[in-house]
Parts: sequence; structure tokens; C-alpha cells
Amino acid sequence: MKKKSLPERIFLHLKEGWLAALIVFAAALGANFERPMRLDDLYFDRMFTSFDGNILSFAQEYWMIWSGRVVPHTIFVFLMGISPVLVNILSAAVTAGLIVLMAKIAQPEKEAHGRRFLLAVLMLLMFYLATPAELLNVTVFWKTAGVLYVWGLFFALLALWPIIKLLYSGEGVSNGLFAAALFGAVYGAGFESSGAVFAAFGGAALLAALISRRKVTLKHVIIFAVGTGAFIFFMNAPGNAVRFEEECLYWYPDFDMLSTADKFFMGIFYTLGDLIGSLRLPMVLISLFLFLYTILGRKGLGVTVLSLLPLLYYSLPDVRELAGYYRYIYPPVMTVEEEQLINTGIALFVVFLLFFLILSVTYAERSIVPAFFFAGALLAAAVMAFSPTFFVSEDRGIFFAREVLMIPVFTLFSLDISALWDYYRRRVKRDPERSHK
Repeated sequence: MKKKSLPERIFLHLKEGWLAALIVFAAALGANFERPMRLDDLYFDRMFTSFDGNILSFAQEYWMIWSGRVVPHTIFVFLMGISPVLVNILSAAVTAGLIVLMAKIAQPEKEAHGRRFLLAVLMLLMFYLATPAELLNVTVFWKTAGVLYVWGLFFALLALWPIIKLLYSGEGVSNGLFAAALFGAVYGAGFESSGAVFAAFGGAALLAALISRRKVTLKHVIIFAVGTGAFIFFMNAPGNAVRFEEECLYWYPDFDMLSTADKFFMGIFYTLGDLIGSLRLPMVLISLFLFLYTILGRKGLGVTVLSLLPLLYYSLPDVRELAGYYRYIYPPVMTVEEEQLINTGIALFVVFLLFFLILSVTYAERSIVPAFFFAGALLAAAVMAFSPTFFVSEDRGIFFAREVLMIPVFTLFSLDISALWDYYRRRVKRDPERSHK
């Protein structure tokens, strides 16, 4: 029997990518212990004692006077009452679990030695560390926000996992996964952003499964119904109206004067601005990996040329500002307002082009999942304009969009690796002596 090479032996022993997960856990745990409690952490730390350990009383009061985020913050108060050290450990574990779960969504196949899976986990780790420090500081490493943003996204994706598996392979739902998904659906619904991601993606995914004649079971329907129902229930908590009056209108007192159209366009402009700002790196990576896959996967010259347009747009500032150059022609041929309108039109065209390219190029291997997550990430950013907490949360609102974009990034990356591996095997098959040189 042929002796395995060193890389193959490494992949064999680490086929599930747990080494990468342990690295993430260790890094997150160290960072959590480095960050002292601050601001709202101190408030929630006192609540367990203030209510004499009766967390149900705390939950009732919190529900009535402050927020519908009662599930994540009640669990947070309970855990803080046990020990802040336990919160640090669990937060590190959830961070590692989030990265592993996103890698499984991006690379679902059970490949021999887990080559692509391990690579995807390692790349996710690299990108996680590339997230701006100020964003990590107010989401991942701030305990009060971490149980919302990091835990909320993890549990929402965990609840979506059975539906995603249905799209990928038509698999059913085991009892253990069903119980975990139900808990994840309720927890994710307890935070507005994660609840919206679950309800929107879950509904679209189930509809796509029905259209493609997948076997949608009662368990799939129950998971979606529980999560969506809980999301609507928590959004109508009495405390949300109180918080709106006491905090949100302080930051944006004219919010009630905005029409639906105002909020709609504000959300579009906010999102398009972030795509060439704080979200530029994932957009460049998506465009790059997509362009490479059209070449490696032999998708045709026309598709390859079209995929080059988003890469140029997000990589080169001069391309994005192409319409503005007309202003320097004498006499001027357009006003500043006309230039902004044209630039907005170009930006929207590139976004829709990228969505349909992802959908068409990856559909055969990954169903609609990467394209839907791409659209979901952008919608998660855009709908922030419909909430006055947009101005309270500041950059935290972009966390969900940034992390959800990881899924199409590493889906395309894994497809590139697969195409390269297939190319290598074809060459070895044609010329066996080349592999022994």
C-alpha cells in the first residue's frame, strides 16, 4: 500500500478541523479574560443579587420596562450570577462554534481527510482576526453585546442548519438536532438582528425547498414556526416601546418623522456606503474567489468577463468613481446630484450582478445557500435604517452583515480549492510519471 504523504497524514488526523476550532477557542478565551467588565456588564452583574437570584422576576421586569431581549439577557444574568469566568469560557466556546458552523455551511461535504473543511475553518479564523479591533471590542469581547451579536448569530445559524441541510442533501432532522435547533430558534429570536436573519432566510429556504421538491418534514416547519413566532412575540414586548422613548429618540428625535420611503433609501445608501467601506474586504474576497472559480470551473468566457466587473469595482477606487470624471469635462455635463444618482445606479447594478453570478455559478454545487446568505447579509445591514437603534449601536449594526458574508466568501474559496484539486488529479491521471518527479 502506498505510504501517505505528510500533508495527507495531517489531514487524516485533523479531518474535522478541531485543531482550528481549538485555536479559535484559545484566542477568544485569552481575549475575553483580557477585557474587564465595563458599562452594561456591571449593571447585569448586579442584577442577580438585586433580585435575590430570582431571574424570573428580573425577566418580567426587563420585559415590561426595557426590552424584548429577555431570553439572551436573562440567561446572561443567570450565568453572571454563577461566575463571570463561566461567561468568558462559554463566550469563547460559542465563538469557536460559530466559526466551525459557518465553515460547515460553506463546505458541507464529508470529504476524505476533510481537506477543504479544515482549510475553510483556518481561513475563517484568519478573517475573524482581520475584523477591525474596534468592532470586536464592542461585539465579541464586550460581554453584554457578545451574548446578543455572537451568541445570537450562532444560535440563529444553528436553528437554520437543519433547513440548510435539507437544501444541500434533502436530509431529515434527528431528534438531537431538532432540540438544539428549537433552542437556537428561540434564543436567536430574542435579538432583533439574529431573529430577522432567521425569519427571512428560513422562510426563503423552506420555499426554495418546496419548489425544488425536497422532503420538507413537520420538524422543519416547527423549527421555522417557533423561531418566527418567537421573533414577532419578542418584537412586541412592552419594554421595546419604553426603550424607544427613553433612549432611541434621544439619539434621533426626528425618527418618527421619517416616512417608509425615507428609511428605505437611507438603508440602501447606508449599505452601499459600507460595501466600499467597512465591508469592502469581504466584497473584494467574494469577487476575487468568484472570478477565479469562473476560470477554474470553466464557466465560459462571458461569465468570466462579467465576474471581473465586481472585482474591479470593489478593488479599484477609480472604477467606482468613473461617473464622477464627467464633472471635470468643460463645460460640465452633469451636476453633483446627477453624479450621485449615476454612482448609486452603478453600485446597485454591481450588487445585483454579483448576486446573480453567485447564484448561477454555485447553484449546482451549493444550491441557493451562498447566494441567499449574500443577499441576507446586505438586507441585514439595510433594514437597520428601520430601527432607531441604528444610531445607538453605531458600527455594531454591521457585525451581522460582515460575519454572514463569511459564508459566500468561504463557499467560493472551497469551490476554488476543489477545482484546483480536480485539475491536479486530471493532470496526474494523464501523466502519472509527473507526480513521481
